[in-house]
Amino acid sequence: MIALFIALGRSVLRDRAGLVMTFLLPPLVFLLFAAIFGASARGDVDLRVALYDGATDARG
Repeated sequence: MIALFIALGRSVLRDRAGLVMTFLLPPLVFLLFAAIFGASARGDVDLRVALYDGATDARG
């Protein structure tokens, strides 16, 4: 049982994408939602969003 735990732990440490998805992405998502919805509770939401439409060409 301990050998399996160690093997899975090594597997997670070797996989950089899995490591980021496990430990870095959840706090970032939490901070994003906390910033958005925490500001809405005070009533001052200032959110700027950029949109890129890659489906159209320069002629429109």
